Amino acid sequence: RPEVIKDLINMLDTGFDVVYGIAEKKQHSIYRNIGSKLTDFLFEEVCKKPRNVRVSSYRVFTKELLGEIVKCEASFVYITAITLRITKNIGNLYIHHDIRKYGSSNYTFKKLLSLFIKLYIYYSDSKFAKRFIKLKPQFIVKNVNGIEIV
Repeated sequence: RPEVIKDLINMLDTGFDVVYGIAEKKQHSIYRNIGSKLTDFLFEEVCKKPRNVRVSSYRVFTKELLGEIVKCEASFVYITAITLRITKNIGNLYIHHDIRKYGSSNYTFKKLLSLFIKLYIYYSDSKFAKRFIKLKPQFIVKNVNGIEIV
């Protein structure tokens, strides 16, 4: 709800670097709610998110934090993961969440799974995950009638 933006900004003005609007009760499908719980777990494990803090895509942040986020050179940009690397000075404002009136979410199970894998690979400190980032594309060269095809 757009009318909540002023409340988020007012809370930001009390000293937080970022304030997330958090649904009091989510009105999503069961797999989206499970996906949200898994994402929250990943943020705790991978990005060291404090357990008492919730995150969402509905947020406001300071101009200073925005400046730091923009400096990030990650090849997979995920704003909340970057934010959690920069600050733990996070506020939550609990808000009402309505059932979607029109259309449907573009987050399929496959897209959520892909997101989880990318979060782990690009934002964890795991040496195993970092191996996937450093891999350079491998090209297959075939010699067909004296011509190399890549």
